[in-house]
Amino acid sequence: MNSQSVLLIFAKAPVAGQVKTRLISDVGEQRATELYKEFLTITLETAEQASFSEIQLWVSGDINHPYIKYLKNTFHMTLHKQKGNDLGERMSCAFDSAFAIYSNAVLIGSDCPSLLSSDLNTAVDYLENEKDVVLGPAEDGGYYLIGMKKNKPELFLDVNWGKKTVFSETCALIEKNNLNLGVLEKRADIDRVSDLDSYFKMKNQLA
Repeated sequence: MNSQSVLLIFAKAPVAGQVKTRLISDVGEQRATELYKEFLTITLETAEQASFSEIQLWVSGDINHPYIKYLKNTFHMTLHKQKGNDLGERMSCAFDSAFAIYSNAVLIGSDCPSLLSSDLNTAVDYLENEKDVVLGPAEDGGYYLIGMKKNKPELFLDVNWGKKTVFSETCALIEKNNLNLGVLEKRADIDRVSDLDSYFKMKNQLA
């Protein structure tokens, strides 16, 4: 595994009412917040099982939130503040920062508990073997992972973030820019109460 690979994890400070907002009407603010903390912790546990030189947690909101501080003291990672006006701009800024040091960078969110460490390692393998970009498609039409070996800001422009077309739009931009794409297995993000059934089944299988 290339020692010059970095993992960027995008997360929000877990403030009640500001995370997993599409779950709130069904489970309440407090339960939605607790679930988000659980997903974020699982994501970091998975990240530590993969082979990266560094894990970076990029936080939107209060970087000094007590739970963020707890994670910083629990896991081997560095903390960074997200910058930018929309998701695409924030991801591009994080990649810019990563490529000042590292050869390969992989970015994930924090609401895909079915993500495996092997998915992360496969993403790096793709980048080491002539793929310019790697995507992990989500079942909702977005993507749970994007990796690159050089920042391509054009892949984040004019994308309808939060819509079911994000993955297909990004694939079209990759093709338009003549980039080689590697695609991982499809995984499920947890955004709605209907997504929780598969998550709880997965937890029961691992128990």
